[in-house]
Amino acid sequence: MSGLAAAGALRNASWHVTVLDKGRVPGGRMATRTFDDGRFDYGAQFFTLRDEAFATLARPWIEAGQAVPWNEKRYRVPGGMRSIAEAMQEGLDVRLSERVARVRQTAGGWEAIADSGEKFRAASLLLTPPVPQSLQLLAASQVELNEGDWALLEGASYWKCITVLARIDGQTHAGADGFAAPERGPLQWVADNFAKGVSRLPGCLTIHATREFSEEYWERSASETAEAVLAAAGAYFDGRVRSYYLHRWRYAEPAVQLPVPFHSVGTLVFAGDVFGGPRIGGAAASGLAAAAHLLRLRGEQKSSE
Repeated sequence: MSGLAAAGALRNASWHVTVLDKGRVPGGRMATRTFDDGRFDYGAQFFTLRDEAFATLARPWIEAGQAVPWNEKRYRVPGGMRSIAEAMQEGLDVRLSERVARVRQTAGGWEAIADSGEKFRAASLLLTPPVPQSLQLLAASQVELNEGDWALLEGASYWKCITVLARIDGQTHAGADGFAAPERGPLQWVADNFAKGVSRLPGCLTIHATREFSEEYWERSASETAEAVLAAAGAYFDGRVRSYYLHRWRYAEPAVQLPVPFHSVGTLVFAGDVFGGPRIGGAAASGLAAAAHLLRLRGEQKSSE
């Protein structure tokens, strides 16, 4: 979300932007998948409009009915959260399944070398993966940062989250609007994708475990972990679990928020939810702030020429 938001803002300013995404589909945690004929949001379940910049970005989705009010100032996306990312990539040069192996600084800016061997050159480099992954990339590329930059960036930390998608043969009970947030226990929330309008079939639950449970079970087997999650979610469905899928989000949300909306080392910029704040709105706000910084930087360079 952070990268797509930044890329869109720069494109609107007539920049040519190339987005390199190691995933097969865009969006990162804006994730929707089909499983056992059901459809599930399995990362972010909703968005809110707390941040003004993100609210402006989201307004066309709401006006078009792509996102609709859900509960407690939340918005759901009947087409699945991934549909927002797909809409944001329209008009952009997005290269999917393109993992960046190395980066290097050049006389004219930066070069990114993908696993495929293809090289991408640009005046600026914006890194929006979780910060530990960005630092690993820079270390592998032998890109040096000063002590202050490393100290700030190494302060980024994230909570893990274990997610189970469950196809239920029977009734589900995730509340009138299809969303339940238990006050205690190992579950963070349970969402009914049929009630959200994401799945055409009923009985499609997304179950997110708490930070504590996710940390405790992170190294355990998929079967043991899923069984524990499903047992804890038993109050939210009747009947049997027809099938399930387990996903582990290593960087689900920031454990701390860094004290800046982005971080810049010349034309190398870092952005993401650990800067802008948790969830979709924070990630987008950080990307938009990073894009505004790059535009100012370009303007300053031109004025000095």
